[in-house]
Amino acid sequence: MSIQLSDCSYGKSSVRVKKLIRKDHHHEIVEMKVTVLCEGDFQATYESGDNRAILPADTQKNMIYIFAKTHPLNSIESFALALSAHFLEENAQISRVTVEVDQPLWQAIPVGGQAYPFACQRAGSEEWCCRVERNRDGLVLRSGVQQLQILKTTHSGFANFKRDAYTTLKDTNDRMLETVLTAWWTYGDMVEDFVQTRQEVLRRLLETFATHDSLSVQHTLYAMGQAAMKAVAAIQHVQLEMPNLSNLAFDFSPFDLSDERDVFIVSSEPQGVVRGTLRRTNA
Repeated sequence: MSIQLSDCSYGKSSVRVKKLIRKDHHHEIVEMKVTVLCEGDFQATYESGDNRAILPADTQKNMIYIFAKTHPLNSIESFALALSAHFLEENAQISRVTVEVDQPLWQAIPVGGQAYPFACQRAGSEEWCCRVERNRDGLVLRSGVQQLQILKTTHSGFANFKRDAYTTLKDTNDRMLETVLTAWWTYGDMVEDFVQTRQEVLRRLLETFATHDSLSVQHTLYAMGQAAMKAVAAIQHVQLEMPNLSNLAFDFSPFDLSDERDVFIVSSEPQGVVRGTLRRTNA
């Protein structure tokens, strides 16, 4: 019996970059967290310590900063596509590269009712993200959003579910629905403007969340994914994750106060987890 290395990879993770883009009348901040993972013919370095095929992770870090300098950063997708192409073009020993980019969002600070051109603030916890997986035969591009906290106060219920000896949950036809949305969509075809496409996908996801008469989180997740795919023909599939964050109405009955379900106990854990992927089919 012999022991062999079945697969291997290495790279540089969580490289933090912040770029100041000076426009004619205002400044913009683009922040990114970039991870690169390389696969290829690296067996010798694992088995015998021969490092001649290894492009140092520190060099990869430098490449990320140089590309941030020379690339217009009009979208994280175009940045990840350009960076991944460079790795394969300049390194014959690399057969596959994955580039992941997370982008925290910054927005101008309002001063006197107008966006101040030279100062900004973090736009909440929401992050844009993308992932490029590229080999010698082609690539897969995914875009997404994460840590997007959303809430609707009504038009949400959960009833007529399966019960057994352990069930204590009661039916409800009117509840608060809160989640932290993670959404990924995979492109079947490239688009000209990734930022505009992202904004359209997010608009469809959020409008559907807000207006859908929800019979469950699963019910709304499906409607959201369907709306996004109908709006953007270039998307091949959409993957959504929507944890069900609990907001429990406080019981005022012992205090002789009317129960109008307007004060809630916030509970971050435990939480329900709901995931789903919608794909286009030829049927």
